[in-house]
Amino acid sequence: MKFVDAVLFSSGVAFFIIGVHQLFVATIAEAYWAFMVSVAALVYYGYRKNNVVDQKTDKRRSSESKNKKIRKKR
Repeated sequence: MKFVDAVLFSSGVAFFIIGVHQLFVATIAEAYWAFMVSVAALVYYGYRKNNVVDQKTDKRRSSESKNKKIRKKR
């Protein structure tokens, strides 16, 4: 996990906790901003995580296809 991913995940969780606290203290309208920041951070974290997984599978597939081409040449 990279530093940016850790910051995104931890800020998403922290803003969710702040939103829950504001929900108990005030109304949902006053806590809405915290929930939206939390959702945005967690969605972006998930996007970055899936993008890294896709890049790793693409590299693995390209290396497997190179190995198949080398085997066919022999």
